[in-house]
Amino acid sequence: MKFYDYLDIPPGSQMNSVLNAALNEVSILQNVPDVQCWLYPTSPANSKIGLLSVPATVADEKKFFGKGNLKLSGKNPPEFDPIIVIRDDCREPHITALHELGHCLDYLLELHEQSCMFGFQEPNQYYSTHLRPTLDSWWGAIQESKLFIDKKGMKSVKASKSPEYVKIVETLKSDLLPHEMFACSFAQFIARKNGKFNVELKRLTLKPILDQRYWDAQDFSAIEAALEAYLKPYF
Repeated sequence: MKFYDYLDIPPGSQMNSVLNAALNEVSILQNVPDVQCWLYPTSPANSKIGLLSVPATVADEKKFFGKGNLKLSGKNPPEFDPIIVIRDDCREPHITALHELGHCLDYLLELHEQSCMFGFQEPNQYYSTHLRPTLDSWWGAIQESKLFIDKKGMKSVKASKSPEYVKIVETLKSDLLPHEMFACSFAQFIARKNGKFNVELKRLTLKPILDQRYWDAQDFSAIEAALEAYLKPYF
């Protein structure tokens, strides 16, 4: 099943050109497992995951943390269908959309894994969370990257337990989780395929290390090769 077929931009969405551009980039994924029977608990089987932008004020009211979110129910059985939300004040909207689409793919692959192995269990889990053997090469490349090593080093630095420091440590811990690393590397991998979003990507790679979540080209090369091999069955 095409990854594109799982996704839809609802009528009236803002930033349609940005969202459509992101969907166009992930159209290279032509063979994603069919997990529709597990995906849509409250809607017909032909429903799709909504990809939409919302004003920052609405995002804040609904607690859509960060610049984008894949919103999952987090309950079993799930209470609502998944939806991808992008804030309209996002400076790097294409990369943010690709990042959330990376989370979406990760989620779909975990649904497939669970349905094949032991039936539907936890709707809020990602395939990368479990670091299965199929991801060994990718995770090894992630751990050996300078960005990962530098951020991990920052997380272990001893400092005062001020509220600011605690927040920084929690942010670093979140950034280094496998499912966040997967979404970041997926977004960068897709963005580099044709170079359309190089300006956004360059800006993200030049951020201070605390806020940086994307790799420079040299640091990303081994990750890119590993991800290419992992995703090859889905092209």
